[in-house]
Amino acid sequence: MAAVLLVWLMIAATVVGGVVSAQRPERAAAFLFALAAVLTPAVATDFDHRWNTAEIGPLVVDAVLVLCLLALAGRAGRRWLIWSAAVQTISTIAHVARFLDDGFDRYAYSLMAGASAPVTQVMLMWAMWHYPPERHAKTI
Repeated sequence: MAAVLLVWLMIAATVVGGVVSAQRPERAAAFLFALAAVLTPAVATDFDHRWNTAEIGPLVVDAVLVLCLLALAGRAGRRWLIWSAAVQTISTIAHVARFLDDGFDRYAYSLMAGASAPVTQVMLMWAMWHYPPERHAKTI
């Protein structure tokens, strides 16, 4: 439970950081991650049955997030977005693996599906630090 709370705090911090002091690609990524974090539980099965069967709703959310990250990476030219898409692909593959093999271990499924969030948030925090917002030059 503490890990889930930590991830939600990281997401909140990156959204606030994205709004306050980030360039457009990082701000867009923060929005995409926050949207995925809100949509995933909304489209997932109830908690008692989660991880027992393939989650089609989160599969769609994760796949769309991967495509959006790749599109954003192509447009913005940020390599960290490609790495984030690669990490997010692991979550997508977890859903596909569970869909193809119902015997796929539910603990492995939950770990693969959920492990991308903290990693991508750390990448986003690094990107916000590495690409500070562009400030207009002050004229005297």
